[in-house]
Amino acid sequence: MRIPRPQAEWTTIAAPELRIVDEATWAAAHAQIRPVGETDARRSKGGPRPRHLLSGIARCAECGGPLTVTNGKSSYTPIKVYTCSYRRTRGETVCSNSSRRPVDVVNRLVVDWILEHILSEQILIDTLVEIRRRLAERSSASSTELPQLEKEASGVRIEINRLVAAIMSSDKAPAPLVHALSERQERLDALESRLRTAKAAPAAIELEVRRMEAEATKRLGDARGAMMRNPEEARRVLQLVLDGPLRVTPIDMPEGRRFQIEGAASFGRFLMTEQDADGRPNSASPAGFEPA
Repeated sequence: MRIPRPQAEWTTIAAPELRIVDEATWAAAHAQIRPVGETDARRSKGGPRPRHLLSGIARCAECGGPLTVTNGKSSYTPIKVYTCSYRRTRGETVCSNSSRRPVDVVNRLVVDWILEHILSEQILIDTLVEIRRRLAERSSASSTELPQLEKEASGVRIEINRLVAAIMSSDKAPAPLVHALSERQERLDALESRLRTAKAAPAAIELEVRRMEAEATKRLGDARGAMMRNPEEARRVLQLVLDGPLRVTPIDMPEGRRFQIEGAASFGRFLMTEQDADGRPNSASPAGFEPA
């Protein structure tokens, strides 16, 4: 029979031998899992496919509710408008934001801003120039390390030769000498590996940067085209560049009530070399220069 007990009386025993995966693999896997409810502009599985650019991407700054699209009018012409879904479905006690703005106008302004300030050829050029500068600094640092590595490797080889000679002169190889030889050989292997990497780094980095530049230029052109084709493709680009949801605040302007749209965006993901099926990046190159 089971008797419920308070948690304070529980006894917890760690059993690492029962783990299916190691801690590093577990942490890496969970780092890829987005928190439930996090808004990242992707529709949930089984839900309806969003038809409008900002559906699920933009949220009301007053109540946090997502923007939705409903019917409105411009003079006597029926149009589609963005409005706060919480205000529309739950009333003014939940949200005081009753503003509505034409879908076509808002979409055009958002797309134009992204094209001018994020998906810009000049930003791409400036970013790649900075990456080349940083990689050149890293390559220079590796080059200055070469003489010291070669000197140390030469000294270890001399020690190995002496140990081999001492072992060969003995009828029975002393255990301490054998152990010392093994340690020196491991150290030499590590040094030679670092030397090979340091010598190959400049050429490898140059090849990788050229490949990355070509890929980023192509991806930028594809993204700009997608932004101007239709809302569904433009949404995928927004998912790539936005760091979290957009916040929409109603403000009063001389020409009337308008939306102020704020958010964080990053060009850096266009330097990612691989993407998953949803267009999200899953690896970066060159290693060590992942954009923030």
